[in-house]
Amino acid sequence: MKIAIDNHGNKIDYKDAVKGFKYLCPYCMEKLNLKTGQRSYFAHEIIKERTPLQRTCPEYHEDTNYKKIDNIADVIYINNGGIPLYLCNDRNKFELRAYFPRLSENCMNILAENKTKIIIDGKSFGYVDNLNYYSVNKIQSWIDVKAMPETTLNEVKRKWLWGIRGINIENDIYKTSKDGGYRLALKANIYVRNNYIMMFSEDRLEPRIKGILFTKIGHIKLNHNLREKTYFIYNFQITKFSEEARQFIEKKGYHLKQESNKIIPLWPPSICNGNELQINNDDTWLYNSNKNSNEYIYEINGGRAYDVTRDKVFKIKNISTINEKAIICTNKIICNQQINSTSAEIQYIINYKKTLHDKKNILPEIIISDSQKNQIDLTQNNKLPTNGKLYINSNIPVKGLVTIDNYCINSSSLVLENINYRTKIIFDANGFGKVFYQYKREKNDLSESNWNLLYIKLCKCSGNYTRISYKNRLLLYWIKKNLNTETSGVYKILHQWIKRRRIPSDAALILSKFEEKIFND
Repeated sequence: MKIAIDNHGNKIDYKDAVKGFKYLCPYCMEKLNLKTGQRSYFAHEIIKERTPLQRTCPEYHEDTNYKKIDNIADVIYINNGGIPLYLCNDRNKFELRAYFPRLSENCMNILAENKTKIIIDGKSFGYVDNLNYYSVNKIQSWIDVKAMPETTLNEVKRKWLWGIRGINIENDIYKTSKDGGYRLALKANIYVRNNYIMMFSEDRLEPRIKGILFTKIGHIKLNHNLREKTYFIYNFQITKFSEEARQFIEKKGYHLKQESNKIIPLWPPSICNGNELQINNDDTWLYNSNKNSNEYIYEINGGRAYDVTRDKVFKIKNISTINEKAIICTNKIICNQQINSTSAEIQYIINYKKTLHDKKNILPEIIISDSQKNQIDLTQNNKLPTNGKLYINSNIPVKGLVTIDNYCINSSSLVLENINYRTKIIFDANGFGKVFYQYKREKNDLSESNWNLLYIKLCKCSGNYTRISYKNRLLLYWIKKNLNTETSGVYKILHQWIKRRRIPSDAALILSKFEEKIFND
């Protein structure tokens, strides 16, 4: 290899290179060695097991066992890191997550029918219809992703099965977004006045580079060589274009630019999640700010790159019929479907979806049961539950309350306690409404004949006396609130006993059974 990138971000010829200095490959951004002697040249280190990124580089020659990857769509997805990596910030707690891009509905249906599993680094991770993200907490060159059973679908291969480019603390840069940032593609453009994130292996004062303002925002713990190590996270903004800033950015394999092109979806309305667009139309229109005349927009379609018009507003067609579409931005015009040393950052991955609103109406289902797990219909059942407890099981958020005279004595979303004839039960399902219920006594439980019979029995009681109980006082209070001609006799005799602070033992036994009917204690 004749050309490399030196420690100042400049391209250098092998004739001008100095042995022992650090040089990077302009294609895959990996380390190069300067070979000296009768014939000098740059060369990669000999690698037995190559990563997908190394297989895309045209300058790996020493082993023919690995098939080179030269399809432009495959190379673009690999240069963008495979499965996109996000640095997520939750209250200054940082975590690296690789979010699986959405597949087209047709592709997902095929995988789901085959009950396809995803295997990450040799370990089963989950079924395809239940994937969200994979937590990356280990520094390694590449994270392998496979499907079981194997699939020949190109869309799956390009979006998922090229795996995840490993963490590179020294060179990885993340574009700042809400609650963190996403990792940029190799050779991507870095723009003045934009915010980015990167990591440092040492806790130190903010780096002093002319034109770049650094701010420490947190730290992250990652496993490296079987040890957990803390890395420090800095937000940085390029305030102006300077030679020092250019060298700092370009020695990491990126390009520093003054102004950026922004591509904005216009019509029809779509769901935007990161760099994924979900559209329920066959065509979509996008707006190109076109500030940087040295950037070019291409559409990835069926494994090839197609030039997009330089107009401010452009159209992407046949979204519903072609499963795999992406919009990329490059620094150079693509020739012969090759992008070896050209940046090709994916701006949007476009997926067709029949309907953007796929949430089904929720039919609330609230199941009330007793301690024996017997389902209870409150509209028909009037028997108090065992131990005064009811259990709630629901597919929507429900809160139950047990009240007495407008005072809440118990509340829960799982178990309600202390239920008796005096209590009222409220099931509050928020937007789905409220349900009120109260157990009622049988009509004959406290009839006139029962009060008269009780009075006659109490008048015959005598003999050994015992102390007045709390329930005796509570019964007297209850009778006083419901005083009438039928209850007056019991009230008078009970009032006399309470006044004397003692009651016949046989009368206490009779009253305890009567109190159960009233209080169910």
